[in-house]
Amino acid sequence: MKLKIFLFLFVFTTLLFSQEQKYLNNDTRLYTKANSDSEFIGFFKVNAQVQLISKYNDNWYFVKADNNNTGYVLTKYLSDKYTSNPTEAEDKENPILRGDQYYGSYHMFINVASLRARGLPNATGPIVSALTTGEAVPVKYIPLDEDDWVFISSGRYIQKKYLGERPVFSELLNLFDSFETDNINDRKKIAERLVQLAWNGETENLPQAYNIYYNVAKQLKDIALIEDIETKLILVNGLTTKKPYQETEAFIENADFIIRGVNVENHFIKLNELVKVYGEPTKIDLISDECGVYYSETFYTYPNMVLSVNKEENLADLYTVFINPNNSFKIDDDHIITHNTSERDFLIKYAQHIFTGIANLHIYTIQTDSGGYNFTFKNGKIVSIDFYNLC
Repeated sequence: MKLKIFLFLFVFTTLLFSQEQKYLNNDTRLYTKANSDSEFIGFFKVNAQVQLISKYNDNWYFVKADNNNTGYVLTKYLSDKYTSNPTEAEDKENPILRGDQYYGSYHMFINVASLRARGLPNATGPIVSALTTGEAVPVKYIPLDEDDWVFISSGRYIQKKYLGERPVFSELLNLFDSFETDNINDRKKIAERLVQLAWNGETENLPQAYNIYYNVAKQLKDIALIEDIETKLILVNGLTTKKPYQETEAFIENADFIIRGVNVENHFIKLNELVKVYGEPTKIDLISDECGVYYSETFYTYPNMVLSVNKEENLADLYTVFINPNNSFKIDDDHIITHNTSERDFLIKYAQHIFTGIANLHIYTIQTDSGGYNFTFKNGKIVSIDFYNLC
């Protein structure tokens, strides 16, 4: 009976610990044994979170890291909450980087192009996002094994071998130049990295990077890639000769939507006129708005648009307009965006007014003092325009 009680208490205590999370109040390492002279399998940064599995003795706990690695840490480094004052000096051998101009907390950088992040720490886990060269990702625990997996937030994992310090544009450029002209596979690989690195914080290098990539595409005789890069060159040339903010705001401030022939000025339409002209909505949603950027939390959806509706004031504020033969966007008499507006035409005319990023290369923003417009393109054609207010 005593043996059964002992086993029950042991199992219960182990399960209790296995559900308990603790923070580390200092840099430390994950050891293979309860001995700081033993081998270790990874580095923790201060405030990394671990899951307690079992207590070894008063000085050591057996724990699980955020990538499922298990090992031992000193009890004195475990805490119930974040700390702003580490108890000892940081580990100088820890490769995880401090905050910098690219990321404010502990992080590392992606060093390959178009890396797929997985939803589980293995090669068969679902693909949940794509990462790009030079992108900073949060890291609190890094294993020693190059093939092991690293947790980078939001349920995403990548292998350690794809992480490191931020790549240097000039060094990638020298590597590209070192390849023979007929080594097209390696040249394409490095050209892609140059483009992605430039997008991730070095936009002044975008024209050079894309011109290198353009020459590779022509060498490959890849017509689709050539056309895509030609469009991107229009974009980046506009971004690098951007108009002053005041000029852009003046350019867009009097824009109106034309929906089924009705001119909707300043994005607002009276609710009774809305229903009279367009009928009842196909869907009504309630969307929480803690920031206060929506006119109302009630949203009406129509085939042509989505509006934020305030019944008490008898007004509806345009949120999204779907661009089709019935709808257009009029900036002024010389600048009207219709369903016939191609992505390339849009960029030729407006690239100096917009901004975008590598994560949304077919969504372009023109910003005003209080908000702005997002123009979304698919397959080279405009599909929608969103109007937003700043929080």
